[in-house]
Amino acid sequence: MVFNYQNNRERIPIETVDKGTQYYRQIRYDNFEEFIQKNPNCCQVNPGGGYDLPPANFLDRITGYNSGDAIVLNFEVRYLDDKGNQKSKIIKFENAPQNCGAVRW
Repeated sequence: MVFNYQNNRERIPIETVDKGTQYYRQIRYDNFEEFIQKNPNCCQVNPGGGYDLPPANFLDRITGYNSGDAIVLNFEVRYLDDKGNQKSKIIKFENAPQNCGAVRW
């Protein structure tokens, strides 16, 4: 689900040195298998260290809205720049899944 959420984005924000944040058209992966084949060490569950996620509150934990886990995905984003050239960049996404595995954000 985390993969689908990131891979389905039409446009992605890329920080550029001269123009700041620019939005580019993403070149999507055909499927999860292609992504894993090209990025075999992309994903971790609770890898340790700090996360840029809010802590789970008690009500969210007991209702299953927040599992208390963190999924860290180093996603190689492929996109077309202003001149139509294919570029790529690793973007780190941190997601907090629900108990059923759905992505919260």
